[in-house]
Amino acid sequence: MNISNNYYEIALKNDIGERLEQQDAIDAYIEPDKGILVLCDGMGGFEGGGIASSLAVNEFINMYKKENEAVTAEFLLYAMDVIDSKIAGLKNENNIGIHAGSTCVVACLEKRKLQWLSVGDSRLYVIRNGRITQMTRDHTVELQARINYANGKINYEEFEKAMVTKDTLCSYLGLKGIGIYDVSEKYLELKKEDIIVLATDGLYKSLILEEICQLIVESPSVECAATNVISKAAAIAKGKNQDNTSVIICKIK
Repeated sequence: MNISNNYYEIALKNDIGERLEQQDAIDAYIEPDKGILVLCDGMGGFEGGGIASSLAVNEFINMYKKENEAVTAEFLLYAMDVIDSKIAGLKNENNIGIHAGSTCVVACLEKRKLQWLSVGDSRLYVIRNGRITQMTRDHTVELQARINYANGKINYEEFEKAMVTKDTLCSYLGLKGIGIYDVSEKYLELKKEDIIVLATDGLYKSLILEEICQLIVESPSVECAATNVISKAAAIAKGKNQDNTSVIICKIK
């Protein structure tokens, strides 16, 4: 999927990898001078990972469409809480609750300004002048342990014990109460030629940041850039239970 107007050139692409189900979900809704990009990664070990990610993407976009005012951090947090509750309340055909969850990263554009929200370990990057910067944190056991240790809530032995499962997510949509998230309190001013990248862990766990940046910057278009990073990640992860991999790339005009 590719979108282009006077402000943005956007490409969305994903790959199922070597998994049985595509549990990533991506979409965009763009108006002439504003829009929203949403990327979600369903929890692979959960019964309803794919359902959760699709629900989150659709709900964020639908709520954005109904919002008449300029997007604020308060709106993003409200949407996060509503969607978190809906995912937590998902049921199967027998009306029994299912275990469902999804990461999410949302980028809202207003002309050449950016505001974002993230829950989980899907990431948002900004590339400027050939340099890539990660704007979001990975909301994992390690992050929570570091926060707790810095605040004196746990001792060093407890911190070290937590590191055994440091990459496990501790925050995601579907918990019915989000403890850790990232939200921009105000818009980031963008420049022409800046590139926004939203990615699931299937991408950045295969490619280092410098590779992602180089592949994108050296590509002749965002469409080629999306294809190139997905293809390179797939080649590296092939034969290693390759994960679903998704990316949204937006170049500012």
